Amino acid sequence: METDLETFFLMYKKQSKRIKVNNAIQKIFHRIEFNTNNDCWEWQGRVRNGYGYCYFLGITYAAHGFIWMLVNKEEPEHHIHHTCENKICVNPAHLEHLTATEHQRRHKISEKSRRAQMEEINSGIKILFEDHGITTK
Repeated sequence: METDLETFFLMYKKQSKRIKVNNAIQKIFHRIEFNTNNDCWEWQGRVRNGYGYCYFLGITYAAHGFIWMLVNKEEPEHHIHHTCENKICVNPAHLEHLTATEHQRRHKISEKSRRAQMEEINSGIKILFEDHGITTK
């Protein structure tokens, strides 16, 4: 049977861990800028290869994956996809859990549409140059 002192230390230890977790989560939320123009919650902390990263209790996480885990209370089995195409967005409403195959398929579609947009812009620039007597290759 535990003594009152042992019980106190066990309760203190649990409370201390809870405080550390709450403080760590609070620090993470201070690194989010809530953008009213596009509803994105943009990560203001560390960014690498276009994605935000956060540090939580000794582990580094992709910021969007960490927020998804907080909201859904589980680790993702697959990829977390940004439906807004903004890599630093951590808004849970813009995050979707996808299989690797579906994630890859969606990226190919968005890449094709980006290429089509660039071709349209380039042809518009070419026409603009030609209208002003500037030759292009």
